[in-house]
Amino acid sequence: MLYKIKSVNTPFWILTALVFIALLLPKMIQEGLFLDGMLYACVSKNLAYGYGTFWFPKFSELGIAGLDTFHEHPPLVFGIQALFFKILGYSFYTEKIYSFFTGCVTAWLIVCSWKLIHKDNNDFAKLSWLPVLFWIIMPIVFYSFQNNLMENTMGIFIMMAFYFAIRALKLEKQVWLNMVLSAIAIFLASFSKGIPGLFPIGIVGIWWLVKRTISFKQMVMYTLVLILIPTLIYLALIFFNENAFESLSNYTIKRLFQRVQNAHTVGSRFHILEKLIVETLPTILLTIIFLAAGSFKMLRNKIQKQYNFDILFVFLIGLSGTIPLMLTLVQKSFYFIHALPFFALTMAMLSAPVIAKWVGKINIQNVIFKAFYFASVIGLIVVLFYSYKQIGKTERDQEILHDVHLVGEIIPAGTLIGIDAEMHNNWGLHTYMVRYYNISFDPRNADKRPFILSKKSKSEFDSSKFVRVDLPLKVFSLYEAKKEK
Repeated sequence: MLYKIKSVNTPFWILTALVFIALLLPKMIQEGLFLDGMLYACVSKNLAYGYGTFWFPKFSELGIAGLDTFHEHPPLVFGIQALFFKILGYSFYTEKIYSFFTGCVTAWLIVCSWKLIHKDNNDFAKLSWLPVLFWIIMPIVFYSFQNNLMENTMGIFIMMAFYFAIRALKLEKQVWLNMVLSAIAIFLASFSKGIPGLFPIGIVGIWWLVKRTISFKQMVMYTLVLILIPTLIYLALIFFNENAFESLSNYTIKRLFQRVQNAHTVGSRFHILEKLIVETLPTILLTIIFLAAGSFKMLRNKIQKQYNFDILFVFLIGLSGTIPLMLTLVQKSFYFIHALPFFALTMAMLSAPVIAKWVGKINIQNVIFKAFYFASVIGLIVVLFYSYKQIGKTERDQEILHDVHLVGEIIPAGTLIGIDAEMHNNWGLHTYMVRYYNISFDPRNADKRPFILSKKSKSEFDSSKFVRVDLPLKVFSLYEAKKEK
């Protein structure tokens, strides 16, 4: 019954679900994606459609970055997302559903990790909603899941690597099995987005450094497992699969190294730390408020020394996923998304003694508490209804999408069309055309293609070769080659 509150934490879970859905669903249910997310959706959709292969996925007819096939990242994420397209179809909701799914799985893994860390403290373990709430309110986190970014999938495997490693180190049961599972998860994380996925290799070393419940010899042996298994899997792929060798070579040599050396996006290596502080600021402020309200003196007296080490351990895991990004000047905020669950866990662990004390004093029959419960339920219903009302709306690129759909209805699917050279870098337009209508652009031989798309401000093309198509476009103009008589 709605009127029966079975657990004092139930309303807080409803509140967390409310915030989670409010920050994700209204945007996700609308059409439009950030460029990177739309690019990944294109490649995944093409793979599901049979255009390209797992080792050689394709974006468009002329490829990208000088390559015919797409090797900006390893292929695992495209392979997984392609399965969603095969199952759910090719609506723009498919990549949105996939992204929401990855958000839910990550939240579940955060909960599992929290309960494992607090296996010996039931009061803290019951606060598993707290790290999820702290995590989802970080702006770059909900932005990432709104926009189908690659880090969403990699983050799942990183959390799996962390979970299995902690099972081995904390429970000390089936140690080798859990270490092997952690190592496999590390491979999958790196197979999703390359080198950043390898940082959980340091988990055991950090555990030994902080906790000292294992010997140095054990630390070395466990770490070797985390290193050797991904290495052996990659070696097996490279030496026994020619397609894998060529694909991974294209990724590492022709794209990764070149991008790190030449595609600088910031002027300072410390930029990533500045962004980390900005993105975690909502969680940091909440933690400070909780600690201040609960009094720091009480916190120092209540938290045992070993729990302080647990907090430090998780915090250092987060740093180990962020600091290495300073080695390159190719930095963006969403590059450290995979590390943010650990900072959320850290802040939640700092806040847990205060929150647990407050929650422990709550009487579930209290009128005010019941009012909070009902308010949370009503708020959740309102958010779901508001999200439903966003169906059919456009979240971004409204004018571009308006033109894309009109043009896409005229040009046959699979057509390679000409485009004004000035518009070649309009990747938003290109990705939408590929995603929805399988239409690719050719800026080099534009006048040899059956159609040319240009800016509205562009002067008319040679009237002896092309005629303007009469469409109510807002941003672009479409020209069709005259039929030979």
